[in-house]
Amino acid sequence: MPRKSNTKTYLITGIFVFVLSIMAGIIVSLILAIPVAGLVIFGLPAMIILPIALVLLFFFLGWIFITIGGMRRRG
Repeated sequence: MPRKSNTKTYLITGIFVFVLSIMAGIIVSLILAIPVAGLVIFGLPAMIILPIALVLLFFFLGWIFITIGGMRRRG
């Protein structure tokens, strides 16, 4: 019984982290979009690279949690 709840916890955490990654990407884009007028050359690559990097980081964290949950379910 504790194993099943553990698996659910990992899956829920994975989904939560995945949703959080999308939100973090949007928030970072908005934060970096505010000072763009003064940082056109420096701000534009950061606006593209940083949200993508954050989304990938959180996506892999979520994927790891889901994988652990799947492994625990199998044995």
